[in-house]
Amino acid sequence: MLGMSRYAEPGLGQGPFGGGGDEYGGGGWSPEHGPERVSGLAIASLVSSLLCVTGLAGVGFGLLALWRISAERGRLSGRGLAFTGIVLGLISTSVIGGTLLGFRKAAAEALATFYLPTTAFFEAVDRGDADAVRAAFDASARERVTGEEIERFAGEVRGALGRAVGAIASLDDAMVAGRLGAAARSGIFGADVGGGTMKFERTPALVFFRAVPGGVSAPGTLSGVSAFPGGRLVSLGVLLADGRRFELPAPTPTSTPTSTPAPSSGGAGPAGEGKGGGGGGGSGGEEAAR
Repeated sequence: MLGMSRYAEPGLGQGPFGGGGDEYGGGGWSPEHGPERVSGLAIASLVSSLLCVTGLAGVGFGLLALWRISAERGRLSGRGLAFTGIVLGLISTSVIGGTLLGFRKAAAEALATFYLPTTAFFEAVDRGDADAVRAAFDASARERVTGEEIERFAGEVRGALGRAVGAIASLDDAMVAGRLGAAARSGIFGADVGGGTMKFERTPALVFFRAVPGGVSAPGTLSGVSAFPGGRLVSLGVLLADGRRFELPAPTPTSTPTSTPAPSSGGAGPAGEGKGGGGGGGSGGEEAAR
């Protein structure tokens, strides 16, 4: 009959095989299904990567977002956000990982070159092992490192600080170490003076040492300490947060110039005295002539 066909035409939203969806019978997105949504995982990936400390989470969220976007067959968007989050997450993870490895290497180097030998030195001082203490000094300075000097230094350190412990471990100690480090940078450390802050039983202290020329290494950028110059020491000391300082051997007192008398109005110095004396001699001669 006219107006009739053997098969009915597919209606709106109906596929050629009677199923819903697109013309291929699939469940893809179409305007009738509502607006396209942005993937929350893609947004989480970008935000996590921008925070830097959660870079790995950003990479994970990004990969999950790409999988979900592909599975939704057009109903989700955000591929660009997911890719950006993955790339930024990888970059931030690499930077943070490299920094942590650098700090770990610096800490291991500081432990081997400063904290362990410096702690061993103070242990030798504390038990009065004069031979071990003198062995750390250069030959030119050993004669001043006497048993009495070692005993004096040990008593001062023991009374004010206690036993040497090693590296700084707590936040409070780190704050004290920061103040001591500022004091060191302001005038203690120099071309031939190095050291670092270490923990003692009661409080941290700045350990500084002078060495023969070329014996002191510059403080490390990350560790902030110099290598202990064993066998090349000229002197070693500790600086406390309250400003007290103990050194081994004790610093020699510097000679201060004596004050000179203020010049008189008639002349000063031996020349003036000689002139006055000559005048006196002339008066004596005149009396004798009389």
